[in-house]
Formats: sequence, C-alpha cells, structure tokens
Amino acid sequence: MSAVTAELLERIAVKRRFSSQTLEIAKRLFLYRDAPRALSAEYGVNLARVYAIRETVSQAAKEERLPSGWEEVTLIAPKELIDVFRQQIAEAQAQLERDSGTLRPRAGEPKQDGGLPRPGPRKGKV
Repeated sequence: MSAVTAELLERIAVKRRFSSQTLEIAKRLFLYRDAPRALSAEYGVNLARVYAIRETVSQAAKEERLPSGWEEVTLIAPKELIDVFRQQIAEAQAQLERDSGTLRPRAGEPKQDGGLPRPGPRKGKV
C-alpha cells in the first residue's frame, strides 16, 4: 500500500466525494492498517467494496504525487525506441526546469544518469 497520510486522505476524500463511511473505512485501512476482512464484517459491506476503497485511495494518492499536467503511462516498444523516449523525456524535463522552474515529478524522479526508474503500479497502457 502507498504511504497515505491523514492530510492526503482528507484531500482525496473531498475530491472523490467520499461518504462518511467510505472515509472511515479508508482511514482504518491506511492509517490504522486494519484488515479488510475485519472492516467488511464491522461495517457490513462486501469485502470487494473494501478492496475497491483501498484501490481508489491508492490510485488517487499516486495521482496526487504527480504535478499538474503529468500523466503516467506504460510504454510497450522495442528497447531502442524506449531509450530514445527516455532521453527525450530527460531533455524535456531539463528544458521545463530552465524555462519555467517546473520541477520533475516527485514520484518516478529520473535517475542521475538521465534514465527513468522502473515504473511502479501502472495507470494505463500506450
């Protein structure tokens, strides 16, 4: 599970318009690390619903860490093409920093050698 703070969870709950019960389940999952099965029984909700809450919060937390205008994708292509793409991303990020002071994304920060780290959980495919 992602590191989710109380502050981040509150922001996600407002943006996603969580019900009070959904927010309480999310708090118990992420802040108190309660077991999904126990929460399902305690709140009288389907276990799949508890897992759906966990996935929704995890995905939203991941998105919150990306700067505005950034997206995460999965790229499937020949290694040589991916290497070219990584170089283009590194150059574009450097240009953004020079032009506007925009920083690189906090999650997935490029390595010092200009390459990108292996991606974490994936949002979509390209």
